[in-house]
Amino acid sequence: MSQTGVAITWATVQQGHGSLAWGPPGGCSQNVVTAGTFSQVNVAPTGYTLNVYQDTMVITGLAPGSTYCYRVYAADGTDLLGTDPSPSFTTLDPVDPSSTTALTFAVIGDLGDNTDATGTSSPTSFNTSQAAIDAAIASSGARFVLGAGDIGYSDGSQSNYGDLWETGVNAPGGTSSQLSQISNVFGPAYWGQIRGVPMFAADGNHGQNNNILRNWPEAGTVTASNGSYAMTLYPAIDGATAGTYPSNWYAFSSGNVRVYVLDASWVDGNVGSGNGGLCGSNASACAAFQLDHDQHWTLQSAEYQWLQADLASHPGGVKFAVFHYPLRSDNSTQPGDPYLQNIPANPNSLEALLSQYGVDIVFNGHAHLYQRNAPSGPGQVISYVTGGGGGRLEPVGTGSATCSPTDAYALGWSYSSNKGSACGGAPVPTSAAAVFHYLKVTVRGTQVTVTPINALGQAFDAQTYDFASGDTTPPTTPTGLGGQSLSDTAIQLGWTASTDAVGVTGYTIYRDGVAVGTSPTTSFTDSGLAPATSYSYTVDAFDAAGNHSAQSSPPVGVVTLPDGSPPSVPSGVSATALTSTSVNVSWQPATDDVGVAGYTIYRDGAQAGIAGPGDTSFVDPGLSPSTTYSFTVDAFDAAGNHSDQSSPPAPATTPGLGTVLFADGFESGGLSAWTSKSGLVPEQLTVHSGSWAVEGSTTNGLTYAKKTLGTTAATVHASVWYQVVSGSTTANLLWLRDSAGTALGYVWTDLANATYPGRLGLRDMVTGGAFTSTVIPGPGWHHLEWDLTIAGTNSTFQVLLDGALVGQLSGTTDWGTTAVGGFQIGDSNQSGHTYDILFDDAEIDIPGS
Repeated sequence: MSQTGVAITWATVQQGHGSLAWGPPGGCSQNVVTAGTFSQVNVAPTGYTLNVYQDTMVITGLAPGSTYCYRVYAADGTDLLGTDPSPSFTTLDPVDPSSTTALTFAVIGDLGDNTDATGTSSPTSFNTSQAAIDAAIASSGARFVLGAGDIGYSDGSQSNYGDLWETGVNAPGGTSSQLSQISNVFGPAYWGQIRGVPMFAADGNHGQNNNILRNWPEAGTVTASNGSYAMTLYPAIDGATAGTYPSNWYAFSSGNVRVYVLDASWVDGNVGSGNGGLCGSNASACAAFQLDHDQHWTLQSAEYQWLQADLASHPGGVKFAVFHYPLRSDNSTQPGDPYLQNIPANPNSLEALLSQYGVDIVFNGHAHLYQRNAPSGPGQVISYVTGGGGGRLEPVGTGSATCSPTDAYALGWSYSSNKGSACGGAPVPTSAAAVFHYLKVTVRGTQVTVTPINALGQAFDAQTYDFASGDTTPPTTPTGLGGQSLSDTAIQLGWTASTDAVGVTGYTIYRDGVAVGTSPTTSFTDSGLAPATSYSYTVDAFDAAGNHSAQSSPPVGVVTLPDGSPPSVPSGVSATALTSTSVNVSWQPATDDVGVAGYTIYRDGAQAGIAGPGDTSFVDPGLSPSTTYSFTVDAFDAAGNHSDQSSPPAPATTPGLGTVLFADGFESGGLSAWTSKSGLVPEQLTVHSGSWAVEGSTTNGLTYAKKTLGTTAATVHASVWYQVVSGSTTANLLWLRDSAGTALGYVWTDLANATYPGRLGLRDMVTGGAFTSTVIPGPGWHHLEWDLTIAGTNSTFQVLLDGALVGQLSGTTDWGTTAVGGFQIGDSNQSGHTYDILFDDAEIDIPGS
């Protein structure tokens, strides 16, 4: 929603474009819109289908600060609201930094969870507290809602969002866990009560997929603020895998209020070598904080640079920011994020930027509790943790998380002990319903009142702030700027202090015209630079009211020293034979004062290959069977400095050649070598080798080839080359069976997963175990290998993709005692899958020793 337009989104089971009627109160059908976006959406759990058809239509040409109502219709003209009253909305007020028009909005975080009052969820559970909060928002008079992330548990899937009909009881199928979290958001007792109130939603760590963008479209607002609202390919960093995730950050204004909806979140399970070191003893809870910072909040990050430019171009007024990870939280599993805080170890932080440009209050989620934080020093911002929107609650100030000095008032709840916890001036809550809450925020001129309201309908910890400032005079311009190179990556700057009628708060340092940090003193060390490089610097001064002086002139140039320091020596080097002709070498990352540019892998003292800066493993192919090799690794930087080689060398012995039980490259032009087959078609257009491959293409059928082996074996190595042409569901690739044809397990690809498209999974059909990976294969042919040793509870397994070990699909488990006697490629598990996959060069053998 904006001053002049709004996007209305709805879905129905009737296929085809619907229509939208709208108008002023009393004339809700005065105008009709029929154009918009239309898409099919599956609201059933993964593996099942329940399609609805989603329309988004945009109303334009509205008047600012005006109320309108609307009705929605199916393609056949059915009024989808039935006997319900017409929902209404009020557009944003005209932008005016001096406006005193009152504005009320709601803030809620971590919502969309069917967990009941005892902290458990089932297909029939219901979250009465979440329903009460949604009802309270509907009657609060809020113009809009700010979402602080994590909308829809447990993973923001479309079945978690759901609809007005589907429940865990009437869904078409799914696991107990899936059926326990259906229609957590759009269920009739939840957000169904709030229809008509626009949502501006920040993303969270739950739901790093396209659903948040599709369900809460913001095209107009994003375009107007030059923000971002799209699925974006994030590069590999900190050892994490490259992946496509939402990138949603933008700003909007209403009257004298400007709101910044920011992306401060990261996907769970893809943290690579991130160690969350700034969190100290609680580092394990903070690895994702580090990844979020390094992707979103470095000085070079697109989001940081956009935010800094927008803040600078919108002085005055009252400013709010909403994002998921909390600046400060006294919960042991969801602590405060030091990578965002303005602390000495993080001088160029998000909080420092927000404080510098006069952002008044920050709203966060992530920790499922309520916490109000008061600044304890300059450069800090008032912040709220409002993670009590419906997600399973957590305690505050207990265990390793003590109540911090900035914690003015906090409430938490423990289901295991069935009691509440509190910090600051808060009384200990006596029920979970007293902790579930939303924030009602009212702005009148420079006065802001924040009133938390719990699921019992009770207001608590209401606070009124006045952000008036009469200071409009900037400080004097800093003089005497000078600098010197401290090293190949750092430059020290110093200047003469500015003066101000009220007082100088700090200084902004600009490198090559771009702000790179602030300092409360007259010196600054700029680090992380490139060796032997010239940089140009200026400085300005700012006061507490956000007034900035002109930048110092002329710019001062400083050149860093050349890079003469090699990286550290890679540690933890190990080597493991993968096959009779390949070895996997792995190591721990090295460090460098500028940056590691890559790694050299040595086999028996000679270079065997090069790995990239983010790699910590390397597969050495083309080796000889039954041979012992010795491996070392060094690290090098962009200047060509090499570390010493790792020591001692890591040995590995390749096994001998195995016994081939069955192999087929389909060069006969058919599938006559297989015992049974269905749906696979020989083809010559796209092959891995030779002249023939086979293709399985279906929207509702089985495509497979099975081979009953002439012998059984407890240890096998199975492989096939495959290429995905297209697909929108899971599809099974490679099976192992016993001699009677009973399935022992299979490897599959998930073509429906938006976060990890095409990721591999492994199913143990003997004991029911399932394993999934975050590996994204990408386009083209891929070599899939599966090693399995049947040994009861000590059975071992490993999956390799293109010669690289998939660690998440490798390990020890109970795979029974029945030996392998059958081999299969393709999908024979169930119908309803949609895919087009090529197969070539299938083989199963008994590995050598």
